Amino acid sequence: MMEQDTPLNPVAFDLETQGLLARDQITVAGLRLPLGAHVLLNTSGRSVPDDLETTIAAQCGLDAVRVDICNSEKHLLQRLTTISQERLHDKNRMLVAFNGETWRGGFDLAFLRTRCGQHDLRWPFHEIPYADLMPLVQKRVNTTVEAEDAPDEVGDLCGTYDLLIGGNHCDPYEDSSEAIYADYNGDWESLVLHNIADIERTQQLAEWMQRYIPVSDFRLKNLKPPRPGRE
Repeated sequence: MMEQDTPLNPVAFDLETQGLLARDQITVAGLRLPLGAHVLLNTSGRSVPDDLETTIAAQCGLDAVRVDICNSEKHLLQRLTTISQERLHDKNRMLVAFNGETWRGGFDLAFLRTRCGQHDLRWPFHEIPYADLMPLVQKRVNTTVEAEDAPDEVGDLCGTYDLLIGGNHCDPYEDSSEAIYADYNGDWESLVLHNIADIERTQQLAEWMQRYIPVSDFRLKNLKPPRPGRE
């Protein structure tokens, strides 16, 4: 476990994918950096509107949005590594995710490891502190709500955000599974907006937790693998 005397600034991370299988590709990777969102969009070589970034920036409500168009998953992963080393490494920042690697092994980081391995690429988050928010919600926050038959625990990202923080968001989806169909149909605008909504929810939850939960409960870990990876 890593502990810091000076609080680390959270940077929320979230992936969108073609599905849940190991062979499915990453379609979007988003980071909620201090000034706004930086999103990598894998179009698999398909075209995007010239004004995509401008349109998304006008709808998401953030001060700054950058959308990098990647023509392949490999290109996306390489770009993610570059951004991570430029914007997270030695910057007093920690990566945060909601179920990045918690329930059933987690999603975002587990998926990312498999896809990096498929391309024999370097792990993007070398020497980056990481905290998962899901265990903090499960163990340190009361999320019991009234349900149809009996009180129930809210445990997902959207439900937790709505309960603890709430407010407007730019998410066009009722369910995150819609992101799969958006990639298939080339609906880049809704796909990126959904990712931005999720990283903004995660970012706000991380900042909320830093105000109310002991630093020792964050259980920071260093994402550095024991062996150096390929470039």
